[in-house]
Amino acid sequence: MKIAADLTEVRTGPVRSDQAEVRSDRGGSGSLLGPGPAAVLALQRTAGNRAVAAAVAAGRASAPLQRKVGLDAGILGGPSLGARVKKAVTGQDSTFTKLSRAADDYQKAPTALEEVALLGTMLGLATFWEQRFRTERTRRLLPSERERLPKVQAFQTMARGELPKAREQLRYIADIHRSGAASSNPAMAAGAQTAEPGVKMGAGAGGFGHLSGDATFKVPENMAKLTAGKGFTGGGMPGTRKDAGDLIAKYKLTDAEVAAVEVYTAEDYKYINHALSGWDEGIARDLPGVGGRRGTDSDVTGAKAEGLQHGNVAMAAMRKLPPFVGEVYRGMRMPKKRFDEQFPEGATPDFKYLMSASTKRSVAEKFAQPKPGDKGDAGSVSVLLFMNSKTGRDVSPLSLVKEEGEVLFMPPTTWGVYHSYLRRMSVAKDPNALTTFYEVGMTEKA
Repeated sequence: MKIAADLTEVRTGPVRSDQAEVRSDRGGSGSLLGPGPAAVLALQRTAGNRAVAAAVAAGRASAPLQRKVGLDAGILGGPSLGARVKKAVTGQDSTFTKLSRAADDYQKAPTALEEVALLGTMLGLATFWEQRFRTERTRRLLPSERERLPKVQAFQTMARGELPKAREQLRYIADIHRSGAASSNPAMAAGAQTAEPGVKMGAGAGGFGHLSGDATFKVPENMAKLTAGKGFTGGGMPGTRKDAGDLIAKYKLTDAEVAAVEVYTAEDYKYINHALSGWDEGIARDLPGVGGRRGTDSDVTGAKAEGLQHGNVAMAAMRKLPPFVGEVYRGMRMPKKRFDEQFPEGATPDFKYLMSASTKRSVAEKFAQPKPGDKGDAGSVSVLLFMNSKTGRDVSPLSLVKEEGEVLFMPPTTWGVYHSYLRRMSVAKDPNALTTFYEVGMTEKA
């Protein structure tokens, strides 16, 4: 993970051609936020999944807004009188009860494979229920039972919309496992076989060819153990702190989503950023800096396709997590002229791409340090952003570099600069601390 290996594109006005290179910081297009009204996205980002689920249930939000949120059994309602009587007399569950139970299981499904299987089950049960409703029982149903038809139909539509997304995650996690197997990691042999019959894998028999060394060896192994059931009881995933297992269970993250965040926090962000922002030149420039890959440095097209996959699945995970409210820090080096343009007091910069920050000032300061011998750093100044977060996501429990306390912001975010000045420290707190830097205080606008 890098808090600021390069510059984030910050827009306070029209973007000029000489600003093209600043797309490289862990960024992505705003179109990646997924379908649904912007107002509902804002609701999810600020109020969380429960508020979105309530909006979906009330018919105020589009169903396929977010993975899992819409497919809540509570939307269907409780068992009918007829279902309760049938259960009491025969001991058997009605089709509707089975559908509700499958929806509950789907909410708890820890893997993409289980999600795909349960979505298929729910679609089959919903279709069977609707057919019986229309052909056999319509005249005998109570008015309250008849009200279920539009709910079941809406549920079917949601499930059909979720199935392709779940299959994409299944392809993704299978390719993660295959990447580990292709790298001769013996622990990955079983995980590499994970697939749904008939689902074609995306990155070929060898999985992802551009994963960094850390991602290739650590992520597939973590996911294989996670799929085996470890990490969902609050005990933590092997190689992680307890808070990782708690986070995964609480916010219903799938193995694919956890894997994508881990990949992103490794060196792979270098090409994921550029893939999300569509900057092929950036991929060609920075791909050689990602060590341990099986792919070639000249394979820009392949790295771009893989980067988009990693970025999209990582964003799916972020949308499930709660907002982080509090102060975070971001360090960077940038030309003085650009600093003066983008961070004057009173400015309202818009960050159009995924932005990374840290809960630890010391981490941000490291990324703002001068780079002796780097010609590209000549004429740059150290900048330290003090950021009052409202919608960031704390991904540190899932990060491969947990000590960095990483918080990520989904695009777009708008900030208000309330102070900006040069600061000089007479005594450094530690050898890595900055002694001269530009301090910028910013508050995220709702």
